[in-house]
Order: sequence, then C-alpha cells, then structure tokens
Amino acid sequence: MSGSWKPCKEVFVKVSGSWKKVWPVSNPATYTWNTTWTQTYRADGPKVTSDITSGLDANSDLMQGFWENMPPVGAGFVTSLIGFDRVDIQAKLAERPVIKSVRLRLMVKLDYGNQGTRARVATHDKGAEPSSFSYTAFVDNSVYTDGTKRAEGVAVWHTLPDSVGNQLRDDTIRGLGLYDVSRSTSETNKVEYRGAWYGEAATSAQEPVLEIVCDYI
Repeated sequence: MSGSWKPCKEVFVKVSGSWKKVWPVSNPATYTWNTTWTQTYRADGPKVTSDITSGLDANSDLMQGFWENMPPVGAGFVTSLIGFDRVDIQAKLAERPVIKSVRLRLMVKLDYGNQGTRARVATHDKGAEPSSFSYTAFVDNSVYTDGTKRAEGVAVWHTLPDSVGNQLRDDTIRGLGLYDVSRSTSETNKVEYRGAWYGEAATSAQEPVLEIVCDYI
C-alpha cells in the first residue's frame, strides 16, 4: 500500500468535533442535446420517403399515427425515430451518474385533432439512422394532458421516466421515437394519435431536444 494511491468513495473532514462529508456532494447539472438525425417510417418497417400531405416533409418532419394518404402504398401507420449524440451523453452522465429528470422537447408541426395529438414516446437502440423501423420499449403517451390543440411552432416538454436516462447512460438504448403502439384504426384513435412535429432538418430552435438533469449523488 505504501507509495500507491487507492480510490475512495467518500471524503470527510472534521469540523468543530463533527465529521462533514466534503465529497461527493450534490451538485446537479442540466445538459441538453439537439437531435443528430430523425426519420419517419411506416410502422411495418420501411422509410417514408414521399410527403404524406401538403406542408409535411417525410425526410425531415416527425410523424405518428394513421394516415390515409401515405406514399407509395396508400393508408397505414407511420412512426418516427430520433437520434442524439450518444457518445457525449454517455460521457456527461458518467461524470454525474445519478439521473434526476429526463425531458423531451417536441415542437408542433401539425396538431391534427381538436383536442391535441398525443405523442407516444418509445425508445430504440440504433446508433445511426436505420433503413427500417424497430423499437425497444414503449415509454409514455402523455405529452398533451389538457385537451388543447396546439398551433404550429408551439414547443411542448414531455417528462420521461428517470430510467430512460439510466438506459442512455448505460448504452442499453440510444435514442427515442414516436409510435402509436396500439395501431388502432378507430376514428377516435386516428384523431388522437395522428400528428407531426419538427425534426432534424428544421432550425436548431425547432428540432427535438433531450434534457437530462443529473448529479454525483
């Protein structure tokens, strides 16, 4: 042991007869990452490469739900994947490994129903844009909880479970997605879960943003 360094988990100092922990102590940090890639897919696999409807761009916008006019084969479900800089995410979360909160910001491109579109968030394990859609788990569907239709350009923050941050830190997932996992063709479902959001090709102020608050302890 003499002449060598040994790592320790905690450091205390004695102040006025009492021991006080000086490391590690709480020092939370908030990090944000803009998307590095986005892509819309048919829920049964392949990319959507032609515009579904006027005003939406299949190569840049994020889309979700059932659409009647979806080239090249007509009606069907669409879904989207979102990628982030996973190397930087892992590096920052390695320094402060305790996840305090995780949020995803989406900016509305088309809020289809009068009560607002619910973005149904999923996770994926793709390090780069894949040629076909797949996902690892369904996370949440509560971006819109007040029944309000949003205008184009309105940004909404979606709170996700802390476990999403843990998985991103540990590289068991590598990004997020939008997927109406029920794939119901009921009229109610078509309205509630059909929508579009700005993707990677938009300006940095419009594209999806991942926010994670993390700490040492």
